[in-house]
Amino acid sequence: MNAASEEQPLLKVEGLCVDVTIQGRDYAALKDVSFTVQRAEAHGLVGESGSGKSLALRSLMGLLSANARVSSGSAYFNGADLFANSGRNFRRIRGAGISMVFQEPAVALNPIARVGTQITDGIAQRKGLSRKQARDYAIHMMGLVGIPSPELRVDAYPFQLSGGMRQRVMIAASVACEPELILCDEPTTALDVTVQAQVLALFDGLRAELNAGILYVTHDLAVVSELCSTISVLYAGRLVESGTAAEVLGNPREDYTRALLAATPRIDEPGQRLRSIPGTTPALRDRPAGYSFAMRVADHAPDSPSILQEL
Repeated sequence: MNAASEEQPLLKVEGLCVDVTIQGRDYAALKDVSFTVQRAEAHGLVGESGSGKSLALRSLMGLLSANARVSSGSAYFNGADLFANSGRNFRRIRGAGISMVFQEPAVALNPIARVGTQITDGIAQRKGLSRKQARDYAIHMMGLVGIPSPELRVDAYPFQLSGGMRQRVMIAASVACEPELILCDEPTTALDVTVQAQVLALFDGLRAELNAGILYVTHDLAVVSELCSTISVLYAGRLVESGTAAEVLGNPREDYTRALLAATPRIDEPGQRLRSIPGTTPALRDRPAGYSFAMRVADHAPDSPSILQEL
């Protein structure tokens, strides 16, 4: 790797816009979103459901649904434009360049294929591994992600494993080709807090061991504070603010970020009533041209007591 490639971000997203077509009309689901991910850095994309976090990940993997498209903007991976000749580019970089860990392993894993086969399917094809070599590599990867007695579980089917183990299998499959960038779509949402902590530690270890960048999507600020060194906050498809974790979580500039932080349960406030943000993220058809959270604040203040009045 040359010095120039080390100086540039691993991933640089500039002005990303994604349109979704509904009943023949285009709506802006993502509007002018920009962020960077450096090598060996974990960057968090946070926001409520409907903010466009998962859509951003899928656009970077070329996995948008048939009614969605990148309308403008750019995404550079190792200096190369992902959206130029996108079909060929995405096929080339998936796996070894960029991999994705999905939210629900029960959906992402093939229920009738042994987990060892699913872990090594990509790398076995790329490197022409024999069946024994692929099995040995699957056992190695299962051990790497903390699955106990991997030699006994490599031939298991997904339904024979616990939820936490299935999640680890999915992570092993995603990093088997040693990608440079790992995209994570809320992979700990369905896990209990103990397993969640183990998985976050696993991601942090993989980031260091593989020197890989991580783009981690979540609505949980506690998760990003644990894993990520930089954060971008999305609301209704727009970038609200971005910076280091210390800046965004310690001294947020925007009302929306402060509202998210205030709604996070605190272990040092036992017995306190959980606070929430009134209203919901506006639907695609109802989004205004500008910063739409201001309208949500106006709609819920001052008539009803809410978290927004404390900001």
